[in-house]
Amino acid sequence: MPQQTAQERLHARLKNFTGSKTFKYLLFFLIVPVLIAYLVWEIYWYSRVNLLCVKWHTHLAFPVYLFLIGNLIIRAIGKRTVPSAIPGLITAYSSLIFTLFIVEVMLMVSDKYKTNLEKQLGYYYSQYQTLQNKRYHIWTTTPHFIEKKEFVYWRPTNNEGLADSNWTTTSTPGTKRIMAIGDSFTEGDGAPFDSTYPVFLKQNLLKLGDSIYMMNAGVCGSDPFYNYIHLKEKLLLYKPDIIIQTLSSSDIENDFMTRGGLERFNGPSVSYRTPPIAEPLYAISYVSRIFYHAAGYNELFLKPDAIDKMRPEIDSSFTALFNEYSNLCRQKGIKLVVVLRPDINEIVDNAYSYDLTTILTGLKADKDITVIDLLGRYKNYIQATNTRPGNYYWQLDKHHNAKGYQMLATVLTPDIHALLIDTIP
Repeated sequence: MPQQTAQERLHARLKNFTGSKTFKYLLFFLIVPVLIAYLVWEIYWYSRVNLLCVKWHTHLAFPVYLFLIGNLIIRAIGKRTVPSAIPGLITAYSSLIFTLFIVEVMLMVSDKYKTNLEKQLGYYYSQYQTLQNKRYHIWTTTPHFIEKKEFVYWRPTNNEGLADSNWTTTSTPGTKRIMAIGDSFTEGDGAPFDSTYPVFLKQNLLKLGDSIYMMNAGVCGSDPFYNYIHLKEKLLLYKPDIIIQTLSSSDIENDFMTRGGLERFNGPSVSYRTPPIAEPLYAISYVSRIFYHAAGYNELFLKPDAIDKMRPEIDSSFTALFNEYSNLCRQKGIKLVVVLRPDINEIVDNAYSYDLTTILTGLKADKDITVIDLLGRYKNYIQATNTRPGNYYWQLDKHHNAKGYQMLATVLTPDIHALLIDTIP
């Protein structure tokens, strides 16, 4: 009698177990009720947060539901066609699902196919969706925490939903009011509350004898379009003299590609681009991502040439945004400063991942906009201090640490100081 292989022995054991009374009792009196309750719970949370919080247990549950549904289908079809084939089909199908389950667990542990946000947050977070659907991208909890795998930092939340103390609307003669506005790099993701770049910039300017009132209007996950709307409709109340608006490749390659531009504000609530139809499967199954990535799609379901195809729309949208931004600031007597901020990979490559030539041409052609490019300044600072880019960024999260924000403020200080002198009445 030929010796059975390991696979054949596994099939035999699965066949015996799935056909036993013990399995049937477990299935109908214990496993099924638990799975039904879990499914109801998952549906409830999906209705609340959609694909903004898909955790590890959803990945493990997916193969289990495939197993149950497949078994029901096989039994239903088999009874009407070939009843004798049911045990063999169930055994083969069970082996397939068991293999998928093991692969899913291995991929979950390895991080190989996790998105950047999954690596930082510990769960899948769709970039095509938002919980707020409001015109202003602000914090709704008081206070709030920035929590990642590498760090946890506390933040206050002021009455505008921003990570700062409450601001006064009263101007003081001789004091210039500076509003730093932007995304997580402005709020200070990756550093304590007292170690953000606006804090360091304020300290530097005070040492130079400048009289300033600093306001940090940065919000994690925001972008220049959100910033402009927030400023135009609410933050002008605080009478800024200088606006410092950051711009980065991620504002384009991530935020614009998933959210769109000013058109997102056309309706009663904010509307992002339509999510890819395949995103739910991608969100709950690491195994499925093997095939998506093999087909050339990235974690935003975009192929490498997608940005090139959309370049005319991207450049025109950002040019139009900054034209409106400049006009608004000109009307209100505000000096607009646009700061180009590089990520760590762009410092290493000595180039921005998105070609900003067209957008920069428009910015520099506007005499009322001061453009400050930090890429060369970062490289000079790192070289002068005999350090490495990695000293200024978190390894996984890729945000600045406190040293990075100090570097940002240091290379920005001379320009803002000169601008303060020029704007003194």
